[in-house]
Amino acid sequence: MSASGRDRGRLDPKDLYGWQAVNSPDRLTRPLVRERGEFVEADWDTVMGRIVARSKELLDGPGGW
Repeated sequence: MSASGRDRGRLDPKDLYGWQAVNSPDRLTRPLVRERGEFVEADWDTVMGRIVARSKELLDGPGGW
């Protein structure tokens, strides 16, 4: 079945309204991290490093793989 047959040519809500989020002046364009209870801008390497470190902590603890 073709895509147009399955969705009858209609857009789903994400496609229909997604442009509003992309063009919003409130859209986040940089990652934020919490420092002493406040959100501050950070670079992607810092954020990804924190995610990896925290994931390793959780996996090494009880209930981890």
